[in-house]
Amino acid sequence: MPENELSRPQHADIDEELLDLADESSPSVLRPFLMIGVIATALWIVSDWTEDVAYFFSPSEPVALGDITEFASKTSDDPNWKPTLPHNRLVSLSGIPTQRSQSARYLYSRMVGGWIFVEEETERPDNITDEMNDAPKGDIDRTFFQGQGRLVAFSEMPERYNGLRDYYRKRYGIEFCETLRPEDIQAIDKRRRDVITVQWKAEYDEASPAERSEKKLSEGPTDAQVREILDNNPVCVDAYLVQANVVPRDHIWYVVATALFGAFMLFNLFGLIRWIRNFAR
Repeated sequence: MPENELSRPQHADIDEELLDLADESSPSVLRPFLMIGVIATALWIVSDWTEDVAYFFSPSEPVALGDITEFASKTSDDPNWKPTLPHNRLVSLSGIPTQRSQSARYLYSRMVGGWIFVEEETERPDNITDEMNDAPKGDIDRTFFQGQGRLVAFSEMPERYNGLRDYYRKRYGIEFCETLRPEDIQAIDKRRRDVITVQWKAEYDEASPAERSEKKLSEGPTDAQVREILDNNPVCVDAYLVQANVVPRDHIWYVVATALFGAFMLFNLFGLIRWIRNFAR
């Protein structure tokens, strides 16, 4: 018998499970934390795409909003009238853009008559500059908008639009309701009602009896009159953004990326379960 065989220990029985364990390296304590971190990061990214994935599966037939400039007259005729604005749906609309702003890639504007903003890709950054410099209206190339796009509620928009909210708040004094606490809205509403009452009383006191009769002035406004004033200049607005020319099929990449991240999460979850089983042996 060769010498090397004599020096090798001889065993009658060998446990196959021990051989399987011998083939695997000792489980690293850091590995589960790494896998948990990967799963958590992937979940955080995918959760931010929930609305984008849902939009891909939404109907491709646009909801017709019509002419936004007519919203004001409809509200005037019926104070309880509210437009039907479906969040995260393809819509078609038309209107007159105003209160423009611009980023490096997009041109933004608000539609006259409603709190609907439009986001358009632009390659001509001079448009907004002309309007801010009080250029003649004929020098502004876009005086009417008609098209379709994805309608998104400001309250559901991602954080990357915070700069847009800040711009309109600082430049145009527009407050978005989702950025204010309910108690803040109530406090602002009360202060404004008080101001309206004081100003109304001051106008009444300064008017002569003839002017009071001619203008039908009263010492104080009615609730309906206060509401009308506040409706014309609300404390805050529930606004919507239309991403122009963005249709459901454009979001196929969100679906593909979510599927890839999902597979990656399952792979790491399987690895985590396997590590726990090996560690428990």
